[in-house]
Amino acid sequence: MSWRTIYIKNDQNMRVENNSLIVTGDQEKLKFYIKDIDTIIIDNTRTNISIPAIIELNKENIPIIINNRSHDPSSLILNLSGHHNPLKNFNMQLELSLRDKQRVWKQIIVQKIINQKNLLTDLKNKINLSKDDLEKMKIYLKKVNQGDTKNMEAVAAKFYFKKLFGIYHYFVRRDDNPINGALNYGYKILASRISSSIVKFGLNPAIGFKHKDQLNYFNLTYDLIEPFRPLIDWIVYENNELIQNDHLELIIRIRLIKVLSLEVIIDGKVTKVRHAIDIMVKSIISFLENKKENLLLPELHLPLNLREKEKNELQGIPF
Repeated sequence: MSWRTIYIKNDQNMRVENNSLIVTGDQEKLKFYIKDIDTIIIDNTRTNISIPAIIELNKENIPIIINNRSHDPSSLILNLSGHHNPLKNFNMQLELSLRDKQRVWKQIIVQKIINQKNLLTDLKNKINLSKDDLEKMKIYLKKVNQGDTKNMEAVAAKFYFKKLFGIYHYFVRRDDNPINGALNYGYKILASRISSSIVKFGLNPAIGFKHKDQLNYFNLTYDLIEPFRPLIDWIVYENNELIQNDHLELIIRIRLIKVLSLEVIIDGKVTKVRHAIDIMVKSIISFLENKKENLLLPELHLPLNLREKEKNELQGIPF
């Protein structure tokens, strides 16, 4: 089972040799067994990667995320032939009824609001969360209907971000500011990994349940990212004092990338985010095939990750 996230921050060369990825720089040579690699992030525009390396990494369905000069994820290399029977899955996606799409979307939004509520609860002593605040989140949950036609997702999100980032008195999610820049960076890392899983299991990322922008190739990705977003929100909250300008410091980028190694509960088991994504995507195929099973979605609980955060900080490792 793959477990490594490779982050390239210097101008290095990448090639393959004997089933391994070789990364060389001026004074170093690193070797990584390809089957151990889950995701690669290239954060230096002077890095070179060989075509054979891209081909071998693609064979293992390893997403390669390429950042631009501003360190913002801007390109994603995916395997376009990673599944033996994609047409069957594409047809099931296209033939899904509106009723079933709305049922799935309700599940996704309910889990997203649950995770937002769990995060606020776990941080209640830091953000002065009252019982009335929690009751509001519970009310929003109860009001989510099929397809979320009442748009309780937006109502809950507005309240949630106000409580989470209340130190910024006029914080608005869509504003152009450093906090939103950090959130967007983290969301793109998650979206890239989700897109890779979607393609790996033979689904079409353009065919979503709720999102249906004709110019967006990743509608399904941005459906499925929703319950994972609070993990990024937590990392940004914990590091908000270090996020002071539009240039996202290296330590913050690394901490956001580490979201793939955090833990969630899915299908009653504790697992890393990277593997939870695969479990979730495979559950979509099960749903498409029989229309009866619910999706397997991640549940967030901070105590699962606080111990790892504290251990890393004691060892001087960026959280």
